[in-house]
Amino acid sequence: MIYTCTLNPAIDFYVEVPNLRVGSINQGELIRFVPGGKGINVSMMLKQLGVDNIAMGLIGGKFGKLLMELLKERDITTDFVEIKGETRLNVKIRDIEETDINLIGPEVTLSEIETLLNKLKRITPCDYLVLAGKSPKTNVPIVSMIGKYTKENNLKLVVDISGTDLEAIIKYQPLLIKPNKEELEALIKRKLISISDIKEACKALIYEYGISYVLVSLGSDGALLVSEGESYYEKAPTGRVLNTVGAGDALLAGFLANYTQTNNLQTALHQGVECGSKVVFTGYI
Repeated sequence: MIYTCTLNPAIDFYVEVPNLRVGSINQGELIRFVPGGKGINVSMMLKQLGVDNIAMGLIGGKFGKLLMELLKERDITTDFVEIKGETRLNVKIRDIEETDINLIGPEVTLSEIETLLNKLKRITPCDYLVLAGKSPKTNVPIVSMIGKYTKENNLKLVVDISGTDLEAIIKYQPLLIKPNKEELEALIKRKLISISDIKEACKALIYEYGISYVLVSLGSDGALLVSEGESYYEKAPTGRVLNTVGAGDALLAGFLANYTQTNNLQTALHQGVECGSKVVFTGYI
């Protein structure tokens, strides 16, 4: 079973605003409300691929209830912790360019985090746990707590987080990390120019931290997968870009859906890039 964990999920509110003018009243057209958050995006793409999974995380308030309803409509199994705070609402404005307004989200208490950690006890070493997205406001080192728990219990942890959260969890030897190029550069604190540079950086991380796989999303340039003994690069197909939100999450979901069935890194990477491109060219997961 694949479990996803989204610590700071959202409702993504898409609105089309032709000829957006800043500082003026604009006429907008509602496109849709969509479940948001990186782990939830992974769950939705996995479901599209016919892979059963369980979405976990922290939700609260009226937007949390709406999020549950939207996931139920997509037939996604959930096991969320209900918190006192309000699940955030993100505004996605679509004009010639994309303009996103992502709210910070609710503050989370130690008690709520401990309840989530208790739910992780259902996960076995045969399962996969995908931890994806930003952390909520809290004084508790929630990411490190999850990393420590997964290492102590020999769980297969897949990570798509960035910044200080990635720096905190990488020492707990996740099975796979999925940075984009900019996140990888921030992690190693230097610029990467070529595919060869990126590959060498991934190898260094594998050697230093004991990670099994590094999957790097490269946007329109495709993706790179590196392990201790193998590396594969997959170019992205070309087409008209409608939306980039969730493309990296779809890449990860496509990869996992294939890899957990075939144990073949190359075919898994190919399917991952196909899924990411589908989001870019259709506009949604």
